[in-house]
Amino acid sequence: MESLGNDLARIRKEKELSLDDINKATKIPLHILRSIEDDSIFSDLQESPTYIRSYIRSYAKALSIDEQKIIYALDKKEKGQYSGSLQKILDDSYDQKEKSTFELDEDNSDSSVESTDNAEEQMIHDHSPEFKSDSNDSSDSESDHPESEEEVPTVQTVDWADMGRQFQPLESTKSKVWIFIIGIIIVVGAVIYFFFFNNRFTTSEDTPSTAQTEITTDNTDEPADSLQLNVMPSTPADSVTAINDTSKVPNPVQNTTLSELPDTLHIVLYAAYGKLEPVRVFTDVMDDINPYWLEQGEAYKFNFIDEIQIRGQYSRMELLLNGHPIENLREQFYNPDTRLLEINRSYFVGDSTWLKAAPDSLPIDAPPPSVIKDRPTFN
Repeated sequence: MESLGNDLARIRKEKELSLDDINKATKIPLHILRSIEDDSIFSDLQESPTYIRSYIRSYAKALSIDEQKIIYALDKKEKGQYSGSLQKILDDSYDQKEKSTFELDEDNSDSSVESTDNAEEQMIHDHSPEFKSDSNDSSDSESDHPESEEEVPTVQTVDWADMGRQFQPLESTKSKVWIFIIGIIIVVGAVIYFFFFNNRFTTSEDTPSTAQTEITTDNTDEPADSLQLNVMPSTPADSVTAINDTSKVPNPVQNTTLSELPDTLHIVLYAAYGKLEPVRVFTDVMDDINPYWLEQGEAYKFNFIDEIQIRGQYSRMELLLNGHPIENLREQFYNPDTRLLEINRSYFVGDSTWLKAAPDSLPIDAPPPSVIKDRPTFN
């Protein structure tokens, strides 16, 4: 069956040109060239008739087919009257009747040329595959050979429609970059949030700065530092700070045997093996966690009812209850989730060891505390 596409393909093969040659000369994508040759361009390509005519005219130019002849063939195709007329026009033996028909249709073709050319000027701005003006068309139609494969691309030879398709994905790429940046910001914010709130009980291993005031107090009339401290008064039940006049070393505990644990328990935190700088303590009778700086040999007494929590340099401290050392602190009381020693009253209930009188000497590798102080309180 005769068709415009088949005739164009036949002429291309007679000129010994490949589709790649046509592609290089016209910049028309290969899939459109194939659709031209099998006539599917008229039914499958989602473009206006003006675009389709422009593609076919560019294809014909690459085959050195006269502009008027291809327009004549396109007009026949649109009217459904095409019957191999392009091949007949190019054939030296086509009859005069067809030639006269061609001449009669030239007037109509001229109007088609004018409307098509006007559309071509608009398509140049719309990134159409048709690039050249009337002056270029007339000069190109005189050429007997396809454009050279080595020709440097110009504005007229660039496939604007295809380039527009190539640049469309850039917006998608830009959006992905923004999504990636926002994701990073969210992750960084989550990490900062986690560390800020998780480090509520963070232990400072460095010496406190001058902005931090070391809190020290004892039972003598020493000058108060920048933080005013109130020393809780000792009572016979919870104070063990009597000082021996001869040795100046206090008896650290009340040397009595208890029948049961009192409602309020007293733990002595003793800096036995080095400075505690600081140790942080929270009990159920305190409003908040507080830091305390203890010199080696110092000890503070902390009251609690059900639970006490401690964080600090565990290897430098000893904890005493009723004069008895609490052993294996990390193994028994350390909570890796909170990084605290969590000592509960239930540990001492039912164990008569904590009811006995304090021993004459402490079974630890350090001398007894030089002084035991009630914990400082903050106004």
